[in-house]
Amino acid sequence: MSNIQQRKVAELYPHPKNQSIYGDEDIKELAQSIEEQGLNVALLIRPDGRIISGHRRWKAVKLLGWETVNVIQKEFTDDAEELKTLLIRNEYRTKTNEQKCREGLLWEDIEAANSRKLMGVKGKGEGLARNRIATKVGFTSGANYHKARLIVTDIDKAEEVGDFAKAQSLRKVLNEKSVNAAFEMRAVLSAIDEAEESSDIATADALRKALDQGISVAHKMLNRNRNESETEDTQTQSDINESETEDIQTQSGNNQAEAEHIQTEIDVKQSKTQHTQTH
Repeated sequence: MSNIQQRKVAELYPHPKNQSIYGDEDIKELAQSIEEQGLNVALLIRPDGRIISGHRRWKAVKLLGWETVNVIQKEFTDDAEELKTLLIRNEYRTKTNEQKCREGLLWEDIEAANSRKLMGVKGKGEGLARNRIATKVGFTSGANYHKARLIVTDIDKAEEVGDFAKAQSLRKVLNEKSVNAAFEMRAVLSAIDEAEESSDIATADALRKALDQGISVAHKMLNRNRNESETEDTQTQSDINESETEDIQTQSGNNQAEAEHIQTEIDVKQSKTQHTQTH
């Protein structure tokens, strides 16, 4: 790694993964701090100007109108090493649940790339265990990380189809409340979508009204609806089984009657034969 040197601010550009993980952040306070105290930590960049660490500092000095900035240049052996460095350099920053989850997704990609390299074959490697990723990015458990992963996936899908209201609702709850609250909201929103797709407008409207009262209220209603539906399905299956049992019993009775009828005919024939032989 080379020593600190000066590079023109205009020559530098952000890493494409940085935006997808950390999004847009307010850098006004950081800019004010740099203006008052100076830039104490140099940016880490590739020789071509791609920023690996220091995106917020770069944006701050751009805002301040600086023409040059202190940097340290480094060449990386491959994309996996570059991405790993980006994540490690952001390890101690304050992060939202969404940012933690997106870091976890990137760690999965890095581990998959390393696995393919070690195995010498194409295809996604097994990757880090869920609990290990959770610990690495700051979740309390692998299950919690898995929930956040599903929520973030739904956020991305919603944005892809232009449903920005849904994406923002999930993001707000995930980052400002908790993973569990966002997971409950995800279930309710999915149920609303399913109800609308099946033209069950009454259920969709009822869940929306409940959601206005609170996520837990709507989630309880959803669970109650599902339990009632499962009870109805169980009763229906019970009725079907009872009907099938009655059919079997009826058929058994018919078979028994038929057997008795046949036996009666045999007895009559035998009686006639004995009578003929007697005479």
